[in-house]
Amino acid sequence: MREAARFGPDGNLGLGTSTPATTRLGVAGIIAHTADNSWSLGTPALRASVLYAGTGAISTSDAREKTPVAALSQAEIAAARSLAREIGTFRFHDAVARKGDGARRHVGLTVQRAVAILEAEGLDPFAYGFVCRDAWPAVAPQDAVAGTEAVRDADGTTIAPAVPARAACPGREAGERYGFRTDQLLLFLARGLEARLTALEAAAGP
Repeated sequence: MREAARFGPDGNLGLGTSTPATTRLGVAGIIAHTADNSWSLGTPALRASVLYAGTGAISTSDAREKTPVAALSQAEIAAARSLAREIGTFRFHDAVARKGDGARRHVGLTVQRAVAILEAEGLDPFAYGFVCRDAWPAVAPQDAVAGTEAVRDADGTTIAPAVPARAACPGREAGERYGFRTDQLLLFLARGLEARLTALEAAAGP
């Protein structure tokens, strides 16, 4: 019989490996969902902090799975040019709280400014895939429950069913969070920059 999984002495789980030494879950093989394009990895309220990868993510761009690519309108190009002017540096509040002046600077812009700029051009921001808003419901706190075994009479008839143990849950307030699909945002900005360069070349003449 081939060993398929093993828990290490520190509680780490290995799938396809007998030495899950350094991570909580170690997998020797491909990780995949059981249905195509059906579930996310993480949630808006429970995000991963960092994704390490040897190369970039691959997003589907197959012409057989898309409508024909439409040219950007003048309003969209104007919005793209304005969005490019919003790019600057920022620091995350939670990083500043932890690291103070050591918090690193990131480059980008905010979704709220992007929404305002798109709306100013008469566009619906949430009709574009690069603008994301995700909300989550409140979760009520729950106390821990000690598990109990089923209670049976002398004939073996169950009088009270078993109660499984349950860990305490601190609960969570309802919330929302805005984000970008950065790859699509950058392509939108690139089209605005191309339009600007074309205008400059035309103005400069031959």
